[in-house]
Amino acid sequence: MNFESEGKKQVIKDFIQKYWIPIVGLIVAIAVVVSLIGIFRDKEENEIVDDGYKKQSEIYIGANKLDTPNPIISASEDTYYISKLIYDGLFEFSDDFNVVPKLVDSYTVDTEKGVIEFNIKPGVSFHDGKALDIEDIKFTVNVIKSYGEEGLFYSKASKIRTVTTGDNGKIKIIFSNSEDAALDNLTFPIVSKNKSISAFINDKESVPLGTGKYKCESYDSIKELKLVVNEDYFDTKATKNVIVQFIPDKSTMANLVKVGNFTGYYQKGTQRKTDVANNNFKMYDFSSNEVDFIYFNVEKELLAEKNVRKALAYAIDIEEILKNSYLNDGVISDTVYYPNFMGIKDEDSEYKVNKDKAKSLLKKSEIVDEDSNGKLEYGDEKELTLNILVNSDNSNRVAASKEIQKSLTGLGFSVVVNSLPWEEYVTAISEKEYDILITGFAIEEGYDLRSFFDGSNSWGYENEELLNKAKELEKLHMSQDYPKYYEELKKALLEELPYYSICYKNMSIIGTQTFEMNGDATFNNIYKSIDSWEWSKLEK
Repeated sequence: MNFESEGKKQVIKDFIQKYWIPIVGLIVAIAVVVSLIGIFRDKEENEIVDDGYKKQSEIYIGANKLDTPNPIISASEDTYYISKLIYDGLFEFSDDFNVVPKLVDSYTVDTEKGVIEFNIKPGVSFHDGKALDIEDIKFTVNVIKSYGEEGLFYSKASKIRTVTTGDNGKIKIIFSNSEDAALDNLTFPIVSKNKSISAFINDKESVPLGTGKYKCESYDSIKELKLVVNEDYFDTKATKNVIVQFIPDKSTMANLVKVGNFTGYYQKGTQRKTDVANNNFKMYDFSSNEVDFIYFNVEKELLAEKNVRKALAYAIDIEEILKNSYLNDGVISDTVYYPNFMGIKDEDSEYKVNKDKAKSLLKKSEIVDEDSNGKLEYGDEKELTLNILVNSDNSNRVAASKEIQKSLTGLGFSVVVNSLPWEEYVTAISEKEYDILITGFAIEEGYDLRSFFDGSNSWGYENEELLNKAKELEKLHMSQDYPKYYEELKKALLEELPYYSICYKNMSIIGTQTFEMNGDATFNNIYKSIDSWEWSKLEK
């Protein structure tokens, strides 16, 4: 027998006998409180109903009148974003811009030959019930090629030489050039082969059949495009229908959302903050594809030294620039690639501001303030001057140039900011009349940045080592292999440091106070989580 245990039981028994009335009272009190909370919640819900707000079961988005709902022959930004709901690609972009299978099930690649063989996922069919097969993939590639360079997906599909049957009934795609055959070239929308190529290209009024989670119920080129849930979708099914209503002017979206005509809308630029503040809206930020960055002119004697570029980076306070020059409307990235690209996490600390490190690195290059007059000296030069070039029509970059000037002046440099109108700015870039260039780029979803390293960029930077590492990202690899190649490139980029990222600018999905986004969006797939959007509308 365990006497210690028996003793504890007796103590508990005596305690309950002595205090049973207060204990029962406490239990009753807790039950009452819980009940009151439930009543209060019910009352709150009833009050919302009484106020006239009703939860909506359909999503309404606005768009300019479409040039055509056919994504293969469209030049419309709206058609591009909407097409993501109707069509699937063989592969798709993940949130960190790796490329992962979508319609593809299992696959193998031959990197040296630029060949991929794959099976289609089971259960994939078009919106008319027809099963997806190799003929549809051939047709899609051929129709994109036939339409030509004006099409949004030509740069992808035009790299494919043939689509044919591979081993064991698999589909084989052979690229024309194994050096230009990355998986992201297979992210174009797959359409059904239900008419000839010429008929498809010339039909601007029909919505082609896709395999996506939404299918077209009706299309009125003047009024709206109604998308309904594809109940036979092979992947996670949607639950809400989406109605795209056409409006003549997107600048009116804020007012139309405010009066309850639309669920929400996407917007870039600083104006969106004003719209949100003026209308008491909610705003869900995510990174756009627009990056502002510094380029160190490595053709200048001083900046040809790696330690000097690193010292300048340590002296520049990017966090302060983001805060003061961009009003925190952006995300810091370690490199010019997208934040956390390929799942390789950005540390935001590789060159975190550190004046002592900056001075130490300058000293290694024999750049010091020998006479302690606050001015750095190098050889016979008693005063080192850095020229910053920036375009005067971009207020964020101009403000950033002032912050950089202050930081580098504090380090001991004499710094001149040349803020020039666009035409003069472009000329100065081509003539390399600067030490530090502040510029920006809107980068396409495939993140092919070979031009940043091959000398074809407008500032003329060329680096064979970085170029070769960037080329690896444009070859055909398995999805899981791309991150390691980017990690190698990132390490080399941070060591060489020709570019120093300022930030990726934000864009937003915006709605009223009843709007809940409940999901993610990316700059290339605005409506990625549209099925999770929630909103209530004032019913009169």
